[in-house]
Amino acid sequence: MRTVTAILGLLLSTLTQSPLFGLQEEPLSPSVSALIRSVQAGVSTAETKFWQRHSAPLIEAVPDDSTQSLVTFVFRAEAEAQNVIVITPLSLVDFSASLMTRIPGTSTWYRTYTLSDSVRFLYRFGIDDNLLPFDQDRNLFARMGTWIPDPANPRRFSFGDGSEGSILELPLAQSESWIHPRSGEGGTMEESLLLSDILEGKRAVGVYLPPGFSREKPPYPLVVFHDGDSYQGLIPAPTILDNLIAEGRIPPTVAVFLPASANRGEEYDCNPRWGRLVASEIVPWARERYHAGLEASRTFVVGFSLGGLAAACTAHQHPDVFGGVLAQSGSFYRAPAGEAPEWLSRSIAAGERSSIRWYLEIGSYERSAIPSRDPSMLTASRHLRDVLLAKGVMLRYEERPTGHEHVAWRASLAPALVWLLTP
Repeated sequence: MRTVTAILGLLLSTLTQSPLFGLQEEPLSPSVSALIRSVQAGVSTAETKFWQRHSAPLIEAVPDDSTQSLVTFVFRAEAEAQNVIVITPLSLVDFSASLMTRIPGTSTWYRTYTLSDSVRFLYRFGIDDNLLPFDQDRNLFARMGTWIPDPANPRRFSFGDGSEGSILELPLAQSESWIHPRSGEGGTMEESLLLSDILEGKRAVGVYLPPGFSREKPPYPLVVFHDGDSYQGLIPAPTILDNLIAEGRIPPTVAVFLPASANRGEEYDCNPRWGRLVASEIVPWARERYHAGLEASRTFVVGFSLGGLAAACTAHQHPDVFGGVLAQSGSFYRAPAGEAPEWLSRSIAAGERSSIRWYLEIGSYERSAIPSRDPSMLTASRHLRDVLLAKGVMLRYEERPTGHEHVAWRASLAPALVWLLTP
């Protein structure tokens, strides 16, 4: 259930409203246009030959534009299907922007967008969808269970619970080369139980130790990952660390992975108690046990979505402990109970300048406010960026044409770690 809830949270965090922010409303796919003409001309084999000739989705050039492509999602549905939608980060509120068109006389449905050649995101199809906005759907989990990946696209992303999405990746998308295991010696993972006075109990943690680890060597940098279960699976951080270390892009590094608990929403919501746990228990424990993060300038905290907010708040609340923070699509619109939205940005603006290094990244499709909340993920990230720039701190800020998705974060983690860990 936690995985399903996480997927729902990611979907709700990428809600976008019509119009589609510069996307053409009715771009024309040459391949689809050719199919339509052939069907109208009575060519009985036209549809069969179309599917034999083309992979999915269709990627076609935009005349006189080397930075964008026509992307056409195509799907074959049963004759009785009343509607087909393509679920992407582009249109999850206004379902008129995700409805596909059936070519008369065929079982082929299509929807075309003009997209940046740097795009990477997931998509799925819904057949006979109820078209309700998510915040009005009382049976959303059952509805999501009917969505399917693209049968014609072999590239899939598994959410770990048996469900999958299909990957759209255009030629200039950020490289994923760091996520694949390579030959050579890799690091090791340890599982430990941390006894916490603050939590009044034990908390399981995973620890990555670089190749050749020894407590007798000079102190190691320390990276603390929120949502550590996801950063060991959906985002293969241990493999990424192996590859970066092997190629000398970062120094040998120790990483602590903090799995999300059932109280994730409470713990990660700029909760001072959680910040104290990480700063005053987890980091000292890692320093003593693994000879890592002995200086704040060599201690970093990482997270995505709500975990990105938790990482940022923890670093902000304990600048004497952390030298850098990486937030991947941080939920900066949120605030602790009783506070107005964007609490972190206001707190930083009112405080003293710190020496923390910030790496913020956000998807350019994360641009609509979640129902009953304000502002959007993108707007809140831009606000925090502006506050940090005004404070004069060291900042790297990236916007990429993606949604709120692990498939994007796993590609961007490596360059972010290089920037943080390289003086």
